[in-house]
Amino acid sequence: MIKASKTIVAVCAVFFCAATASSLNAAVDLPWSTTYNCPEWNQTQGGLSCNGLQKALDGTCQGQGEQITQSANYPGGGGGKGQRHWQGDGTNSNSGGTLLNFNSPQKELWIRWYMRYEKGFKWSSLSYDKWLYINTGAQGKDCIPEFYGNNGISVGAQGTPNPHQVFANKGWQAIYGSQSDGSWFCVEIHIKMDTNGSNGIGRLWLNGELIASNTAVNWSGGNATARQGWTRFLIGSNQKSPSNGRPMYVDFDDFYVTNTRPSNRDAHGNYFIGPIGSGSNPPTEPQQPPTEPQQPPAEPQNPPATSTVILSETWEQNNVNNWKFDYAAGDTRIETSPVYAGNYAIKMRSSNPGNYVHFFGDHPLLSRPGQMVTDVTVEEYYYPSEGFRWPSTAMKLWIMNCFESWNAGYNRAEGQTKPNTWAPYYMAVGVDSSGRPFAELTRADGLGGTGDIWHAYSQNVGSPVALVPGKWNKIKFRLKLNDLGKSNGVFQLWINDNLKCDYSSMNFRGTYSRLGWNHVMMSMHGVPSHPQNQWISRDNIRILSGEGRVSAISPPSGIQVRLY
Repeated sequence: MIKASKTIVAVCAVFFCAATASSLNAAVDLPWSTTYNCPEWNQTQGGLSCNGLQKALDGTCQGQGEQITQSANYPGGGGGKGQRHWQGDGTNSNSGGTLLNFNSPQKELWIRWYMRYEKGFKWSSLSYDKWLYINTGAQGKDCIPEFYGNNGISVGAQGTPNPHQVFANKGWQAIYGSQSDGSWFCVEIHIKMDTNGSNGIGRLWLNGELIASNTAVNWSGGNATARQGWTRFLIGSNQKSPSNGRPMYVDFDDFYVTNTRPSNRDAHGNYFIGPIGSGSNPPTEPQQPPTEPQQPPAEPQNPPATSTVILSETWEQNNVNNWKFDYAAGDTRIETSPVYAGNYAIKMRSSNPGNYVHFFGDHPLLSRPGQMVTDVTVEEYYYPSEGFRWPSTAMKLWIMNCFESWNAGYNRAEGQTKPNTWAPYYMAVGVDSSGRPFAELTRADGLGGTGDIWHAYSQNVGSPVALVPGKWNKIKFRLKLNDLGKSNGVFQLWINDNLKCDYSSMNFRGTYSRLGWNHVMMSMHGVPSHPQNQWISRDNIRILSGEGRVSAISPPSGIQVRLY
């Protein structure tokens, strides 16, 4: 539906080449969509009429004009055309884009679209490439989804102290490598305007996978006009001087924009539009929003039947019978304070923490080894002592291993001595010098397949957060092995039930197939070198195998534990 209004567009000339602004006189209601099922059009032909879209600028970019063309059609979508946006060679110039005006300011939006870069398009000289400009009524207070750096995507909050509050370490290199192969990818964003400078929402999905999320975004920069909402957006914007030898194009297609909460939900329970064909996707042409938004299911939910509890450790037996000492028992004791639930928790002191291990799955040292565990989830509550000083180097809290044999001899990784000679691959979850949880993958040489032999995986969803001393903090992490010879393993980490690490292209084991996850170490491994009075209490540990949502831990009552 198109309604009449009057709007004037002002665009900085550095963004575009050979262009002058055109007048715009139309606005649209939401939800809105386009498959570009419109007549063929070139910027040089004058005005544009295509599902409410308007021509943003006149002129061309190094002889190339913005286009609506069959050549830009996403074959998996609707319609028969798409939008082709040209970028000049060696200059910060482009063909100007198209513009969509909203009938009224919008304080919350979901926007989904498909895009691709011309085959052969190189990133080498670029530092950013902006896809959309989502404008507020305030000058310079815009939302800008973009490639930022050679392996990042940002949903930028222009004109704020921290413009990259929604950022994912999964960008050009993850999608294309050094240059584009011409394939399409799906992008979706969810943005909600803040009311106080710290409660806005920003989420980013790539091909239906949540790769960035922040629920404390400052979109407005404190500007009252900006807080009224977003008023329009430009499709196709400026970039930092690509160097391809000639102008090259970026194609856009199958946009869907709504201000009403969609009915689809992602793997983490967030509402989103989703890629075409996923769940109850919206149609390719606009429809009225549903009369009543659906409510999320009640929380918590129990894990599905495919999840199996390997260990539930509450320390209520007042012993460590479920654990063995590795290296040394250290100064670690079960104590009555502080306690998350029940009467006991285990306390590790930084001066001499010890190392405690639990065997499970197909571990060769079990009297009766079980089945291979390829998908494992661990959750625990941590209480760092008041004023806890994090070590200058990383401190490992958990090490999840594939134990093979004490004499296995896996002693090299990327040419360096590896501490766990008995494990072909393992994942350490710990904290950095600021107390921020992260993980490190170590693989032995010669496992086959592609992938890093050693790599650190920092928080890549939203802004990084740290454990807070003097209070209970919940950490949960999931490790799912890759299929043999493929890079499709999963590492996820939650802090206080907020997803902070989300990696889905892991290569833990190469082509190694003998054993799975089977040996976990609980520690404060890392030489903290701080006084004796520093400690961490740990309570209510659960280790699970299989996929599925893990519910919040309830205070235990008469739990039976497995003894080895």
